[in-house]
Amino acid sequence: MISVNLQAGDSVTAPSFGNTNPNCATDCGGTSLLVTKDANPSYKFKWGIEKSVDQTEIDTSGGSATFNYTVKVTHDSGSGWLVSGNIRVSNPTPADITGINVTDSVDNGGACSITDTNGGQNETVEAGEHMDLPYTCTYTSLPAAGTNTATATWDGGSTFGTAAVDFTNAQVDGSVTVTDTLGGDLGTVSYTDPSPKTFTYAYTFRGDLAGTCTAHKNTATFTTIGDATTTGSASQTVKQCVGADMTVSKTASPAFNRAFRWSISKRRRDIASGMCITSAEVIGSPGKACEAMVASNSRGICLGFRTMG
Repeated sequence: MISVNLQAGDSVTAPSFGNTNPNCATDCGGTSLLVTKDANPSYKFKWGIEKSVDQTEIDTSGGSATFNYTVKVTHDSGSGWLVSGNIRVSNPTPADITGINVTDSVDNGGACSITDTNGGQNETVEAGEHMDLPYTCTYTSLPAAGTNTATATWDGGSTFGTAAVDFTNAQVDGSVTVTDTLGGDLGTVSYTDPSPKTFTYAYTFRGDLAGTCTAHKNTATFTTIGDATTTGSASQTVKQCVGADMTVSKTASPAFNRAFRWSISKRRRDIASGMCITSAEVIGSPGKACEAMVASNSRGICLGFRTMG
């Protein structure tokens, strides 16, 4: 800051402090609006991944099994072709300018629109100020190079600004990395590569328990370069069945069960007849009895036998 005391009729020339308004043509002494803009083309690809294996189960007695895997990564020809950016309308004049209408167009087949609250219509830019208007242009297919033009009109006239549009290097996700839980880093695929691009690898499983079947799952994944949030994956599960040596076992349960026929008898001598009478009953067969009668000698000893019933 400089302080100067002036008397009537004095004149002074102030030094330049280096302050400028970038929106003013010459010290805000312009007579017209200025329009500048940028253009940022972009488009994306749809990526896919598939995984296959030559066998889903191997039965082995050797304790190891080798499976051959194939990973295929696919892509389309692109979609979502878009140009976006900002249109800057600057007022380098010493007066506010109102009633400004701004439009945007492109000469390579896109449809453009201004997306601020007013849609670019009836805008106001104060003296020495500027405003930025966002816009987009959309396409139905990949366009050739072109020019994007923004035009501002108001009561005092019209003016325009341009920006080049070129989709040559506008791919948002033009390549992906491919990894696998068993195969490791398989490589990179670009949108310029044939679709599908194929990766193959073999993997041998060892150490599975004999006499069992063990399942092994593994996954292949792609991740877009520059946009790690876009991923895709595919998995395969295989089974290794390992044989075991044959074993023999047995059990023995001893048991013995034999039936015997038991009986009991009672002998008496009939004094009147001199005969010996024997009654017998078979044990285990209740009610089945027989009698035997035999002769006896003079000493009372029973001799002979005959059935009585």
